[in-house]
Amino acid sequence: MNKNKYTRGFKVPENYFDSVEETIFQRLDESELPEKSGFTTPEGYFDTLEDQLLDNVSTSAEQTGVISLISRRNVAFVLGIAACLAVIITVALNNDNTSSENFDLATVTDYIDEGYLDLSTYDVSNLLAEEELEELTLAPLTTEESIEDYLLEHIDENNLLIE
Repeated sequence: MNKNKYTRGFKVPENYFDSVEETIFQRLDESELPEKSGFTTPEGYFDTLEDQLLDNVSTSAEQTGVISLISRRNVAFVLGIAACLAVIITVALNNDNTSSENFDLATVTDYIDEGYLDLSTYDVSNLLAEEELEELTLAPLTTEESIEDYLLEHIDENNLLIE
C-alpha cells in the first residue's frame, strides 16, 4: 500500500512543541524592547475632554430631527377606531328597539328580487334557527309539466335514440 497517501507536505521537527516556548523566550530580550509606548496625549487634554464631549452632544442633538409620537396619521387612526366603537355600541343598544315586525315583507321581497341582495342557500340557512328551518316548506321548483316543456323545447330530434 501507499504510505504517502495522507501526507500534506507540511512537516514539524521532532520535539518542536516541547521546546517552542523556551525558544521564543530565548529570542525575546527585554533590553531590546522600547521603554516607552510611543503614544502621547497633548497637555491638558483630559482637563478639556468633558467640555468637548458635551459640546459635541449638544450640537448633534440640535441637528437631528425629532420624531413625534403623536402624528396626524396616528390621531386619524385612533379617531377611526373610536368612531367604529361608537357606531357598534349605538347599533347594539338600539338593536333591542327594532324588531322584524317593523319591516314590510313585500319591500324585502322586492329588494331581493331586484338583485340588490345576493344570498345563497347556505347563507340563508345560517341566518335561520333550526326550528325555523324545520318549519320552512318550499314549493316544488319543478313539476313534471315544466320538465316536459323544457325537454320539448331543447331536444334535437335528429339525435334521439329510438328503441
